[in-house]
Amino acid sequence: MKIRKYQEKGVNFIEIVNEINFKVTLCDLGAAIYGIYLNNTPMTLTTVDVDDFKKEGHYHGKTIGRVSGRIKNGKYIVNNKEY
Repeated sequence: MKIRKYQEKGVNFIEIVNEINFKVTLCDLGAAIYGIYLNNTPMTLTTVDVDDFKKEGHYHGKTIGRVSGRIKNGKYIVNNKEY
């Protein structure tokens, strides 16, 4: 497995490629999955240009959307434990 970190146009990326040429590219902009590829064939839809990705008004591939951090009263309960 190969892991490569790089930055493009102010966005940090991590690219992970395994031995069967399955590649996942992650980025820190919205904790996003920027792309998933198998043998360099895209398996996800995304913008090609990073500038377009930064301006994108939608949340495709992002794990953090426009409502992150908006839990009522800043508290929630998991397994009877309050956080």
